Amino acid sequence: MSWATFIKAHLGVIVGMDFFVLFAIDIASRKVEILGIAVNPGGPWMEQMARNLVDALDGFLLGKRYLLLDRDPLYTQASRRTLDQAGVKTVRLPAHSPNLIAFAARFVLSIKIECLERLVPLGASHLRLAIAEYMRPYRLERKQQGLANSLIDGDTQAVAGNAAVACRERLGELLKFYGEPLDIAAIWSDPISAPDGMRLVASGAGFYARSPLSTRWRRARSMRLRSA
Repeated sequence: MSWATFIKAHLGVIVGMDFFVLFAIDIASRKVEILGIAVNPGGPWMEQMARNLVDALDGFLLGKRYLLLDRDPLYTQASRRTLDQAGVKTVRLPAHSPNLIAFAARFVLSIKIECLERLVPLGASHLRLAIAEYMRPYRLERKQQGLANSLIDGDTQAVAGNAAVACRERLGELLKFYGEPLDIAAIWSDPISAPDGMRLVASGAGFYARSPLSTRWRRARSMRLRSA
């Protein structure tokens, strides 16, 4: 069914809504923090996000001195004052200058193309789940060229020669990561060792792995790389 046909078939029972997703990115480490998701963000909500950023226990801006901001009016004077009082100087960039905050713009492009534009969020909780599922491979499985092809979090796994590799899927097969095969026996005996978002069940045909957003069970598969 095409999108146009879907809309026509549900006229009168379907409502559109936009969600605002606020995030921050550490330019040095490429770590991204999803700060909040709102339907109607305003001054009080932005002030609370600013307080969360400079929280004395786990604020994302702990140890940071500057925060680059575009000219979006949502960055109110009150929210900027909260950051300044905590020792984080806010730097407002010139209008229409995405190149001055290119790392954030590149993350927005990646998550839109690879995730959000392929889904129809059915509500705030669905959107949060989709973003959380995207962020796991972003941190743990995707190598960053700007970090010398290393991972943001975790150790880089090198697979070469005839070593077996396995495909791990997330977001209903939208995201795929190829790496070392999972030790199914070890994970079954110790479920805590399973990768984030992975669940296992037993059946007469073997073990199956499923991501929370997957629509069907898929048998764990592996393949071999040809020798160079």
